[in-house]
Amino acid sequence: MRQAIFAVLGWLAALAGPALAETYRNPEYGFAVELPPGLPTCRRPIGEPDQGIAVFLDAGPGGCISAGARPLVTLFGRYNADHRPSPEAELRRVCALLPGRQMPAPPDLTIGDLDSAACRVNRTGGWVDILVVAQAGARPETMGATGTIAQATPFINYTALLHTHIRRLDRDIDTLRLLLDRISIDK
Repeated sequence: MRQAIFAVLGWLAALAGPALAETYRNPEYGFAVELPPGLPTCRRPIGEPDQGIAVFLDAGPGGCISAGARPLVTLFGRYNADHRPSPEAELRRVCALLPGRQMPAPPDLTIGDLDSAACRVNRTGGWVDILVVAQAGARPETMGATGTIAQATPFINYTALLHTHIRRLDRDIDTLRLLLDRISIDK
């Protein structure tokens, strides 16, 4: 029994991520971000595709425990398989999936130096989601279909999501801006 407890604790510690400042790199989607020191992170389990990272904005535990009930910023990439032609088109798709009342997002939210679009959704219980979407990258010629709509659209969608409570909104928007400024994209 004791060995099983230590095995579970070791597994949870492996998911927790470091507490010190570091740079998260995602070679699959070509981006990196300098993480502020002291904030716990949530990363994909070993063996699963690495699309990005979640950075918790509170002093709760590291790892992926209670991710939906804690303030956080997620930064991730995914292939533009739907061939959305612009950040605005991708944002309309993503924001429509979120339950709640859509409102204008704070101004001047951009992922790195890319053209970006943002939305805000006020959810139940005082929770607020702010999404920022950008696109970059040319589809590799090895994927075929030269001259098609697939070749004419950006290859990767980048998304940042701030999930926070209205009581924390102003300070967490500042942290979101800090993280957005620290993202570098391999175009």
